[in-house]
Amino acid sequence: MSLSIFSLPLSSWFNSTNESLRPPPVDLSQFQRLHTQSEHRTLAEIPPERSGHRCFYGSDDVFYVVGGYSANVSVRGVESVIYREVWALNLLSKKWKRMTISGSFPTALASFSLAQREPYSDIFMVFGGSGATFGASNSNKMFEVVVDDEKSMAIGKERVAMSDNVKAPSYGHAMISGPSPGIYFIVGGTNGFEYNLDIHVFKTIRHLGIEAVIWDYLTTQQDGGAYRMEIILDDNRLFVFGGGTSRDVLGFDIMFFYNLDTGGFEVIKPIGDENDDYPVARRCHSATQWGREVVIAGGCTPRGAGLGEIIVLEDVWFFHLDTFRWRRHHYNLVDPVFFHSAAVSTEGCLTIFGGTLDESSKHRSNTTQICWLAPPSLKTFATWSLKKHFPSVFEDDGADLRLRDSTKIIKRFFGYSSDAEKNCETPSFEEEPLLSEVDFAFA
Repeated sequence: MSLSIFSLPLSSWFNSTNESLRPPPVDLSQFQRLHTQSEHRTLAEIPPERSGHRCFYGSDDVFYVVGGYSANVSVRGVESVIYREVWALNLLSKKWKRMTISGSFPTALASFSLAQREPYSDIFMVFGGSGATFGASNSNKMFEVVVDDEKSMAIGKERVAMSDNVKAPSYGHAMISGPSPGIYFIVGGTNGFEYNLDIHVFKTIRHLGIEAVIWDYLTTQQDGGAYRMEIILDDNRLFVFGGGTSRDVLGFDIMFFYNLDTGGFEVIKPIGDENDDYPVARRCHSATQWGREVVIAGGCTPRGAGLGEIIVLEDVWFFHLDTFRWRRHHYNLVDPVFFHSAAVSTEGCLTIFGGTLDESSKHRSNTTQICWLAPPSLKTFATWSLKKHFPSVFEDDGADLRLRDSTKIIKRFFGYSSDAEKNCETPSFEEEPLLSEVDFAFA
C-alpha cells in the first residue's frame, strides 16, 4: 500500500484550477533519513555511531536508544567503547536528549537483549550482553529499567533470581515479554565460541505478598545454534526469525516456532511472495510487529563460502502470522545496515537507528531511518502543518511537545498556557475531524 500526502499547502491546490500547481506527492511508506543534526548545536547533543544497541517506543511515543558498541570513534579519543547510556528522540522536534542514569545499571551493553514489560511500556528488562572484549566479558545478569522522560532519567535495578537454571553468560540472544507481565522468554546466543538455541524463561512470581524471580530452562533446538536472531510471540507460538553463526544463517523458506502448549518445536513451510521469492537468509537484522505482520529489515548474509565475508542487506519484508505468507516491501532501506535496531510507534512509524554499514565492520551509523506502515492520524497531519507554518508555537517551553500532545499544541496556538487561563469554552480538540479542519485552515 502506498501512503501519499501533498508536500505543499493543501489549500493552494484545492483552490487552484491550474494542474501545474499541483504539488508532487510524498510517499510516506518510502524510507527516509530523519535529519536530526540540524536541530542540535554540537555533535555531543546526538548519540554517536553504534551497533549492537536496542531501541523501543515508550508510553508517549518517545523513541529510546539503549546501549551499543563502537570501534570507530577515534575523533572522540576512544578506540572502542560500550555506550552505557540511554537516549530519547522526540520525533516532532527531531531533538535527542541523553537521559541521566542511576541505580544499578547494566554494563555489558553490546548485543544484549531488551524487552518491555508490555507494549509501549516505560519499564523494560535488559539481559546479558558483552563488554568491549567479545567472548571474555559476557553477562548473564537481568536488570529492570524505568525511564522517566519528564525527569530525563533512566533508573536501573538488578533482578537476582533464586534458582539454578540461570542462562549462561552470553550475547546475541533474543528476548521477548510473555503472555502476562513479568514473564520473559530468552532464545539462543553465543559465548563467543559456541552457539545455542536454548529457550529459557525468566519470571516474577508472587505468593503471600512476597515477590521472587526464578529462571526455568525449557528446551533446546538440537540442530546447531545461532545468535542475532529475532523472536516474536504470537499467542502460544514463539517464532524464530533468522540468526546464525559466523559461517551459516537460518533461512525463511523453512522456519520453526516453539509451541508453549506442547513444549516442542514445530516446522512450517511459509508461502513466498507473488514471485515465489523469500527473504535471503540472514542474521543481525531487525524484526518488529505491526498488526498481524512481522517486519524484518536489513541484516547480513554470508558471501559465498568465504569465512567472515558478508553482504550487507537493504531489503524489507513482511511475514503474515495467520497465512505464513511473505511479501516484500516496495522500498528498501536508505542505508543498508546490520547490527541495528528498530521499533514501531503506536501510529505505525517504523524507526530504525544505527547499525554497521560496511562488510568489514569498520563503519557504523547514527542515522535514523523511518517509514510509515500505515497512514498517520489526522491529529498528526494537523500537528505537522502547525509546526511548519507556526514554528513559534513549538519554541521555548513548547520545545518538548510531542506528536501526541495535540490538545496542548492547539491551546498554545490560541494563547492558552494553562486551563486556568481559559475564560471561555473551547472546542474539544480530541476529535480527529476537528483537528483535520484546523490542518486545512492553516495549511
